[in-house]
Amino acid sequence: MRRILAAAFLASAAALCTYAHDFEAGGIYYNITGDSEVAVTFYDDGTSIPHRYSGDVVIPSVVTYGGKRYTVASIGDQAFYQCTELESVLIPNTVTSIGFGAFNYCEMLETVNIPESVEAIGYEAFRECQSLIQIDIPDSVITIGEGAFYYCSKLASVTLPDGITSIEALTFYDCNIAEITIPESVTYIGSRAFEENRLLSIDIPAAVNFIGYMAFRYNPLQSVKVHNATPGDITIEDFVFYGIPATAILYVPKGSKALYAAADQWKDFGEIVEYDDSAIDDITMTADGGLTVRAAGDGIEISGTAGGEAIAVYGIDGAMLYSGTASEGVTLISPALSDNGLYMVKVGSRSVKFKL
Repeated sequence: MRRILAAAFLASAAALCTYAHDFEAGGIYYNITGDSEVAVTFYDDGTSIPHRYSGDVVIPSVVTYGGKRYTVASIGDQAFYQCTELESVLIPNTVTSIGFGAFNYCEMLETVNIPESVEAIGYEAFRECQSLIQIDIPDSVITIGEGAFYYCSKLASVTLPDGITSIEALTFYDCNIAEITIPESVTYIGSRAFEENRLLSIDIPAAVNFIGYMAFRYNPLQSVKVHNATPGDITIEDFVFYGIPATAILYVPKGSKALYAAADQWKDFGEIVEYDDSAIDDITMTADGGLTVRAAGDGIEISGTAGGEAIAVYGIDGAMLYSGTASEGVTLISPALSDNGLYMVKVGSRSVKFKL
């Protein structure tokens, strides 16, 4: 797969070499794309792409050329392609799109912002940015192209935009993500979208109706939660959960356990547990030192526990409502709690607040 994608990029890079930049200002190259707009591009002498960007780059919102002011409206296709010494980029809030391969193979890139003006992130825009650790994608973003963060091997923290409907194929393939929230608006999760990450739990929203081939393969998943009462509501391709631990728990809506236990792939989970949406299902998930709390039927699931740790649940008045001992990895408890209350779970020296 990598050889195929790499070949495609070499071909597109060669094609782009036939176009020269229109002008340079402050060490940044631009193409004029409209009457008063420009796109950031690369230096092009017509024969090769000398990768002139390095270190810390600050892109201005407005540039002047020939006595005329232009708004910087986009990061062009492959603008920073293979700038191996680029470390950070500050993008202005006038930019509305980041082109395909814009930061592809920028292996030293550690910091880049995506402003709230951006609506589209292109195909493989940040592919193999292997020093990138965190990315916050604002709610303004409507589309994220295939393989946008492919093999960003250190990428551990990602915020996805509310309102996005599709997570395309290979978007986060072989990253380092341990926790991610899939927005309620998502309907499509593409092939290998989260393959080979460090995900411990996944909550699949009710709107999701398609999960592609190997989407969550080779993740150390401890739990998966679905909201569809019927497994047939989700088209699920082969090997979606291949290689996850045999002990992973599947949480399904009350009354649907038998359906999931008979459905291909869903039936392969080591345990299937029903939960009741009318009961404990509005827990605010908060993390402390890798500790997370979520609904699990009529009880609570605590992830990130170590076997033998002491567990206690306290009310807002400080009264202890439950005490017990943790299991390794995931612990299920069933304390007697009331709705609309604020509580705290303490596991060893770590604590998590949650509300019902």
